[in-house]
Amino acid sequence: MGPVLWWWRWWTGDDPARDRRLVEARELLDEQRTRSAELTAQLRALDAELAGVRAEADQLAAYRRELERTRREAEQLRARVAELEAELASSGEAGSSGEAASSGEAGSATQPPPDVSAATEVLGTKIKVDDLTVVEGIGPKIAGLLADAGIDTWRALGAADVERLQEVLAEAGPRYRMHDPSGWPTQAGLLADGRWEQFADLTSG
Repeated sequence: MGPVLWWWRWWTGDDPARDRRLVEARELLDEQRTRSAELTAQLRALDAELAGVRAEADQLAAYRRELERTRREAEQLRARVAELEAELASSGEAGSSGEAASSGEAGSATQPPPDVSAATEVLGTKIKVDDLTVVEGIGPKIAGLLADAGIDTWRALGAADVERLQEVLAEAGPRYRMHDPSGWPTQAGLLADGRWEQFADLTSG
């Protein structure tokens, strides 16, 4: 009668072992549902945090672009100030030496570019006005970096701070960070003034 009774209980659903397994399965399912809900909540929180980080990164990028634009404008202003100072000095020298016209008419305030044709004999090669690659240590790629930073003339390079030049190189990566720009403004100033002999003496070593 034992096997028959067990079969009858199993067939009618009156099986304590099966009921216990069903209870355990329901408890496990409830735990998994609870865990799934917790993970979903954590994922949503992480998504919100990531969105905040991305927004901050975009804002920092905008600040960086604005800072770079301000730096370029400052470099251009420095170059312009240097040009005006040179023009003022040139005008003062012309007035003190008596080279002003007797009619009293004001001369042109703009400073003419240097005569690069005279540089050929001194430097042994033809050069172009405001070619930054003439400066010792500057190649085409570095000249492009400087131009992007608003330093695209001999006069502008002559008025640039060495620290600013180092920043431009550092921002371009380790390949350019190794260059030493400390002598570039002096060389560029000589070129802008057409002092070819002094430039040759400075760079011949």
